[in-house]
Amino acid sequence: QRGCDNMCSYCIVPFTRGRERSRPISTILDEVRALADQGVKEITLLGQNVNSYRDISEKSLAMFEPRPVAATRKDFKTVYKIKEGGLRFVDLLDQVSLIDPEIRIRFTSPHPKDFPEEVLHLISERRNICNQIHLPAQCGSDEVLEAMKR
Repeated sequence: QRGCDNMCSYCIVPFTRGRERSRPISTILDEVRALADQGVKEITLLGQNVNSYRDISEKSLAMFEPRPVAATRKDFKTVYKIKEGGLRFVDLLDQVSLIDPEIRIRFTSPHPKDFPEEVLHLISERRNICNQIHLPAQCGSDEVLEAMKR
């Protein structure tokens, strides 16, 4: 996944890397299979905001059944709207973890607003998904965080 749609007030990423773009799941799975064949023991799924992964390619949607879009937690406030449709990060993580149960799977950098509970459930179900989360969190007054668009 490249780019970012969050438009935080202090961040240049959307202007330098552009809008969010996700690779089709089939290309990622092909790459993971090739790495497994080469004997790789650990794979890290990486994105500016990996949890906002959304594959809307026709080929992918024909191959896999997307899960329903998870709602943002009631206790999490955000100014961003949830994008509808497509395969989500939990779908990608699920499929990658099934390729070879001996390959450890990690991911970084998730954004709290896009972190559905389904990812936590999948981590608890699959022993090859590392149960460590690198979560960039910020604290501050509501007024400051709102001004930062966080």
